[in-house]
Amino acid sequence: MLSPITSLINVDGSPLVLTLILSVFILLVGAGIDKQNGHETSCLSFRPTHVWTSLLNRLRAWLFLTQGPSLIQKGYNKGAAKQIIQPQYTLHEFDWSELRGKDGTPLVRTLRVLLTNALPSLMGDVRRAMEVIIDRGYETGGLKNGIKSPALFPMIIESIAYCNALAFFGKEIAYNEKFVKASVGFIENTLIASEIVRVLPRAIAPAVGKFLAARFASQHIMFDTLIPIAEQRLEEYARKKLGHEVPVHKDCIQWVMENSPKSNPWSAERIVHELMALWFGSVHITSTTTCFAIHDLCLRPEYIPILRQEIESTGWDSFDQFGGQTFALLDSFIKESARTTPVEALSTRRMALQPYYLSETHRVEPGEWVCTPPKAMAADPTYYADPLEFHGFRFVKPELLNEQLTKAFRAAKPKRESQLTNIDDWQLWGTGRCACPGRFYAAAIMKMMLALFITKWDMELEDSTASRSSIEDHSKEKLTSQQGWSSKTFAPFVNTSPKMPSLHHLPALLVATSETFGGVWPLFNAQTAILAFGLPSRIADSPAAQSIMLIASSRITTIGLIIYVLYHQEHYAAVDSVLAVMGLYAALMDGFVCWRESVPRMAVFRSFCALTVAWFGLTGWTAG
Repeated sequence: MLSPITSLINVDGSPLVLTLILSVFILLVGAGIDKQNGHETSCLSFRPTHVWTSLLNRLRAWLFLTQGPSLIQKGYNKGAAKQIIQPQYTLHEFDWSELRGKDGTPLVRTLRVLLTNALPSLMGDVRRAMEVIIDRGYETGGLKNGIKSPALFPMIIESIAYCNALAFFGKEIAYNEKFVKASVGFIENTLIASEIVRVLPRAIAPAVGKFLAARFASQHIMFDTLIPIAEQRLEEYARKKLGHEVPVHKDCIQWVMENSPKSNPWSAERIVHELMALWFGSVHITSTTTCFAIHDLCLRPEYIPILRQEIESTGWDSFDQFGGQTFALLDSFIKESARTTPVEALSTRRMALQPYYLSETHRVEPGEWVCTPPKAMAADPTYYADPLEFHGFRFVKPELLNEQLTKAFRAAKPKRESQLTNIDDWQLWGTGRCACPGRFYAAAIMKMMLALFITKWDMELEDSTASRSSIEDHSKEKLTSQQGWSSKTFAPFVNTSPKMPSLHHLPALLVATSETFGGVWPLFNAQTAILAFGLPSRIADSPAAQSIMLIASSRITTIGLIIYVLYHQEHYAAVDSVLAVMGLYAALMDGFVCWRESVPRMAVFRSFCALTVAWFGLTGWTAG
């Protein structure tokens, strides 16, 4: 016969088991403990050196000669990007079931060869479009005490999104305001939805993923806009094979279609799915890296005159002619900015399919990931002289640093000169054959964006003593116009007049407050908290139940803080999603526990309250 607390937490399907697992995961995920496959990740493990272990390792090495190809193929089936992005929920049900290399590499050839070769003809149109958006963002910024305040990052991401639409899909899509707006929101929605689904238990992740996919409309707008164009291109391509004259298109849709496998051509849906995945990577990393580089320019205004001189002396004609592979000093500055402020903390993600040893000491269990740490590598003096110092011209060839530059700057002696697009000395673009094939286009776009800012404004920080984290989130940059705008300034990222919450926001704020502080209370008196929950005293007196309550309380406080953070960042749709998932989960779990412990009134009350919270989320109450 089971005791009361044992019956509460036994593994016959009680909801508190799921609660306990999720709570422990949330508490320990930051400590690097991976329970995905039942293995604990150890920071260091030592392999015994006895003879038997050595013989087994020799045997594994010989077996790999025959099993290696199948293991590699399994690795392709478990790509890291699929687990991180969760494409079945964020890319319009794209399941990525096709094996890498099975049907050719049309996307790789499109980006590495065709798009790169087309850069000289694209750069002029892209630059003019980017300049219009930047100027419009400046002019539409709010004016207060002679200071204009357009948001920097939205201006950057809008410019890059428009330019990508022009290069990838042609002018017809680039002029579609609804598509461009959705494509910008698609980045944020993908990050939020994929992260939520990735950390949830497998039992509930599909249901939550489908709910989030229905809530975020940006992926559906992109898919519905691109699919008719892809279908039309396929029809034209078929007519061309029959000898009919068809329009000539030079964009990524056309190139991917023409380079798909002849024996098994890609469908319109597959083409659009691949381009949506490409869109996420091209906009997210490029815009963030560009924004950080502009921050570094504001922190180090002494670089601006030299860079401006290089841009003006080289000229845009030369930049266009060589596909953006000019501006060596600016190239080095962006690379140094990316080195000191990497967008990603991890790179080159690989999953172990069987027990594996690194350097004969570190044991990697199946299902665990091995990654490279770009930030730590960038701070290693083995690879970089004075690694903790910023040297904008660190990667410039010594012969290009003329006498004038060496007087103005103390350049660290490079281990060897390097371009922004190189992949053999750092991890920005990935590693080896898996490196980003579109890096030449991305580098050209980043240099173009910074060059436009440099030639238009003298930039400096209003608060030069602020920490870098404050600069990234709340910096004020004074930009003096070089085009006769009479010494105007603007402050990206800053809104000095806080927005008062509307009535639509009150339910979310009340829930966040009650969750945050309600989860703290049991830390002081878990027994009283269990009684207040509605459970009988026989459970409240149990030390095991009190421990479970402490874990659940930590989870509750975490959820409350997440709602606060999302609300502060004005991610109102994400707030509604959290309310919906949390409310439905609490209605099921709390109601079941109370009903099982023979407190039906409390079960009805708690389920009703939780369903009310879920209703606010499902109806999009916070987002209005």
